[in-house]
Amino acid sequence: MLLSFSRYPMTSPVEMTDDEQFMNELLMAAGFDPEEDDFELLKLDLEPILAERVMLKVYDALPTDADRARFDEFMDEANPFSEEEFMKFLQSKIPDFDEFMAQVHLEFQEEYLEVMKEV
Repeated sequence: MLLSFSRYPMTSPVEMTDDEQFMNELLMAAGFDPEEDDFELLKLDLEPILAERVMLKVYDALPTDADRARFDEFMDEANPFSEEEFMKFLQSKIPDFDEFMAQVHLEFQEEYLEVMKEV
């Protein structure tokens, strides 16, 4: 299960999630051109790295061992939890959740752009 947030309006026939928009903007900031570079392939490479980073930061931010155990239950694909239930859980456990997520993405952006300068 990936954290996805559908706050962006429909910008095309395919709804963009915040993470898709974030990756598009990050790739452009790194110097990639959507007209010349295969953004879908680049995002396929970037998405698991971003998802892992987000999930690790979320896991580390949970205040108790019991909360981390509950997180693990949500990650078990055999459990029938909805994304809505998962998000409510995280929002109830991590103070200022939206700001926390924005900070996680900002840190990822800074690190990614720094690495891309060296490539």
